[in-house]
Amino acid sequence: MSSFVLTGLTAYTEQNATALKARAFFSSKSIRTFTVEKGYKGPTALNRAQVALSLQAGGCGWSTTTANSLTLDQRVLTPGSYKLNMPFCIKDLEAYFTRAYLPAGQAANQSMPSEVEASFMENLMGRFGEVIETAIWQGDTGSGTANLNKFDGFNKILDIATSANSFNPTTSAYSVSTAFDIVDGIANAIPSEVIQQNDVVILMPLNQFRQYTTRLRQLNLFHYNGEAAISNFEILHPGTAIKVIGLVGLNGTNRIWAGQSSNFVIGVDDAFENTLMEMWYSQDNREVRFALEGMMGVQAYYPTQILRQVITVA
Repeated sequence: MSSFVLTGLTAYTEQNATALKARAFFSSKSIRTFTVEKGYKGPTALNRAQVALSLQAGGCGWSTTTANSLTLDQRVLTPGSYKLNMPFCIKDLEAYFTRAYLPAGQAANQSMPSEVEASFMENLMGRFGEVIETAIWQGDTGSGTANLNKFDGFNKILDIATSANSFNPTTSAYSVSTAFDIVDGIANAIPSEVIQQNDVVILMPLNQFRQYTTRLRQLNLFHYNGEAAISNFEILHPGTAIKVIGLVGLNGTNRIWAGQSSNFVIGVDDAFENTLMEMWYSQDNREVRFALEGMMGVQAYYPTQILRQVITVA
């Protein structure tokens, strides 16, 4: 079965074949923000070490105390595999404006026209980045949605691991008028051992980020950089070094998270540039085929150092 969907086109009559319009390239912001580690082909331990120190009184002799310790433990990152298989019958293009891209001869059916291929790849990368971004946060192996059930995302993992560490166990009503106060409260609740680090972030749905920046404008805060907020969907919270980031992957959820970006781990099978991605002509099936395969999962090194705020959207 061909993967072309051409029902939105009319059969070709002589006309100027206009350039195919592609969606803007969409890259996963979470992948750019968090720690990405390769080499995950199955459940793999994230090794952790925590040192506790208690200074002892000086003097001669040797004494020990259990207050000084090195704790070694692990958290497991479980990746899931995914793939895309898409067949294309090039002859399907002959009845529409796309035939303008087909050279003479039946041999043309053995490859996708460069114009169509370029549009396909641009759209594919944009949509793929969007799907992966959402799965990173909303993934759930128990979901009935194909784009979400390949691995568990941060929301599911951290809801379990941080339930006792929530900033505010009471759900807060989030709106333009409350946005700044809620974010300010989260910032003030971040543990001192975390807040002193240089990669502390507050992560929220993109729509709530827009409400937050609207409130900053209303408050007329002198340091507000609207251009940066609009272009990158990230901005420093006033009077702090904490970066507030809006994420498409959190859209439609009622979670705001805070912690070090390096505490969030994305595990992959291999470097992204080595992801299996190929297009070829299948002589047996007389069609062009596309395949993409990969493996991914997420985990947090220290969930107890990540804060959660549950919200309702007013």
